[in-house]
Amino acid sequence: MKKMNLLTFLAIIFLLTACSSSDSSNAAGAIKTMYKAALNHDVETFTRMVSDDVMDYYNPEDSMEDLRETINEAGGLAELKVLEISKDKLNEEMVKSFSEEFQNNWHFVVQDINQDEFLCWILVKGDRYYQVIYVEDLSQDEFLKESKK
Repeated sequence: MKKMNLLTFLAIIFLLTACSSSDSSNAAGAIKTMYKAALNHDVETFTRMVSDDVMDYYNPEDSMEDLRETINEAGGLAELKVLEISKDKLNEEMVKSFSEEFQNNWHFVVQDINQDEFLCWILVKGDRYYQVIYVEDLSQDEFLKESKK
């Protein structure tokens, strides 16, 4: 009986841990992890996830405050609409440009800001984690391939 209770307890702990942890195994999950770091005032995790080139343009504390405001406006971290867009769905000129600049090791993630604008993130996968190397507000027309009518 004690063995069964221990196994049940361990199973519950495992499920709670799996459900509560951020999924950084993909690019969209990495963006959610970055938002979680901002929410928790975790400067170390946040700055590790953002390249030095990006940090040259943005103050970490100000950036984290902006992300916290975005979380609040969305109604919480779970409500953020973050999605990785595959390269075959992106504008061909954009794919060519980013591939020349970042080789082919980049991922395109969007966050829905409003009906007309998206916050677009370019990430590269390092040995251990994803890192943001570029960020820009764009409209769908700027990054998606034209749909065939």
